[in-house]
Amino acid sequence: LSDFADIFDAVPPGVDELIALSKIVALAQRDAYGIHFDRVVIDTAPTGHTLRLLTFPDFLDRFITRLLVLRSRFDGAANMLGGAQQLLGKVFGGGGGGGGGGAPADAPDEPTAVTKLKEFQAQMQALQALLHDPETTEFCIVTIATALSLNEAERLLLELRREGIAVRRGVVNRLIATDVADGYVTRLANGQRQCLAELDDLAARCAVDVTQVP
Repeated sequence: LSDFADIFDAVPPGVDELIALSKIVALAQRDAYGIHFDRVVIDTAPTGHTLRLLTFPDFLDRFITRLLVLRSRFDGAANMLGGAQQLLGKVFGGGGGGGGGGAPADAPDEPTAVTKLKEFQAQMQALQALLHDPETTEFCIVTIATALSLNEAERLLLELRREGIAVRRGVVNRLIATDVADGYVTRLANGQRQCLAELDDLAARCAVDVTQVP
């Protein structure tokens, strides 16, 4: 059990970004600074990290549900195993003290850590619902006209659609003017035109409006 308790000593990667994201959304929804925001724009991390971040609320929701079920099972067993109550106090914030007794399983006061877990779970559920609501949230993919970047953009688009997150707009920037006389720049511009043709095809197939930016 002591090895099991060590799991909760470290914060899983990505939780800090997720909490920051939920705080930003909550502040915007409540007009916390006395200002009404019609639109909140969040600049996300690169593709791989963003995809993990967007699926994390669902993972944490399921993880906390199992954690609370596990706690309830150990809570009943703690009546028979006096020493286990002290360990549970460490893991779940039950406040188990000396003497091996601790609070009975049917104590009316819920441990603070369990209450905080439930509050955090509710935040994750609300964030998950917000991300999947096409009326309030959409993802705008920003890319550049290179083969590698377009492959990443296509991967991101398909994964977001699979997750049920709305994608209706895209931006391709750092485009080079086609009237430049320099030979190297001209080759870059020609390569961009080929990538733009592929991007236009992808946008047409996925019903995404693309804005081109120099």
